[in-house]
Amino acid sequence: MTERTIQQLDAPVSLAMRPVTLAAAVVAAGYAGLNTIVEREEIDHPVLALAALALIALASTILWLASSPLRAPFRRRHSSLAVLAGVGAAVTSAASMIESNTFVRDDWGQVSVGILFLGLVPYRPAREIAGFGALAAVALGFLALLQAPSLGTAAPPQVFSFVAMLPVLAMSFGSATLAAGIRTAVERWHRLAERASRRFGEEVHDGIARSVQQEHVTVLNRDVVPFLLNVVERGRVDEGSRARAAELSTALREVVVAGVDRVWLQTVLLEIGEAESALDGDAGALEQLTSDERIAVRAFLARLVRHRGFVAGSVRVRVDRDTERVSVELAADVASGDVSHRNAFGPYLGVLRVAFPDLTITSEGDGLRLKFSYGNR
Repeated sequence: MTERTIQQLDAPVSLAMRPVTLAAAVVAAGYAGLNTIVEREEIDHPVLALAALALIALASTILWLASSPLRAPFRRRHSSLAVLAGVGAAVTSAASMIESNTFVRDDWGQVSVGILFLGLVPYRPAREIAGFGALAAVALGFLALLQAPSLGTAAPPQVFSFVAMLPVLAMSFGSATLAAGIRTAVERWHRLAERASRRFGEEVHDGIARSVQQEHVTVLNRDVVPFLLNVVERGRVDEGSRARAAELSTALREVVVAGVDRVWLQTVLLEIGEAESALDGDAGALEQLTSDERIAVRAFLARLVRHRGFVAGSVRVRVDRDTERVSVELAADVASGDVSHRNAFGPYLGVLRVAFPDLTITSEGDGLRLKFSYGNR
């Protein structure tokens, strides 16, 4: 994990915070449109004013689309494009009022750009938000210096520059602080949960061992003990007894080996009622999955089997491993169209995409197919 973002650390938290991003996108564009209407008397070049609104709308659209769980993860290129479009909108808006602008403080550019940074909180690192904010503030401060001679207010150029930079610096640095605080809280919660999980594992270890032992004892009591008692009662061992002993030995060995060789995904499929599902290939490679990756896969499978159109027993998993990567293909039959698939599984697919950035999703008729990979560890 190269980026310590809220989305990368805990995808469900970023999903819960997505309304903040959507609100920031709407408010940034809405404020620009409202301010343009209110200050229309100062507009010298309507075409540039419309272009500025188009650019801020583009920035908001990037935030809206890139934050979708179906497009996760939210990458640096998305944030940089949104910020560039926002700064471009501010520059174009200033150019549209180049001859009639009276005050810098009532321009919408710096405020809308600052609001955009609030939308980046769930998805980008704090340092990146602060860095982009500082760069955007410098650009808008320099723009204010260029505007100073034509402004209708008498004041030192540095004052106009400070006024233009302040909203962007305040909102971007505030957003960076918020992102860092939430990330720290999520990391602390993960540490506490991991410690609790280890303690719980230690507590149930003996119980699990007893359960496995009891399973083997049950097999012995059901098949082996009656056979031995029968042999003792008869007082002799014939060819039939030898053949039966070989059968029981093979069966018992298969039970023991199956318990030892059972991989994590087989246990999950048993728990969700899909014991008959097909698991092919190098299934042992699934043991390399991290806890977060296992949670993402298990959550999706649990939601999949609860879907009203799911066909029981249709889950098919194939695992292939080479020297560098492990590839997983997961397929199932779900009686639903592509749009419904995305609506029903959207958040779960978003979490999967964060865990496995190369995730691909295809729907063919009633078939849903997922492909993803991870490093061979």
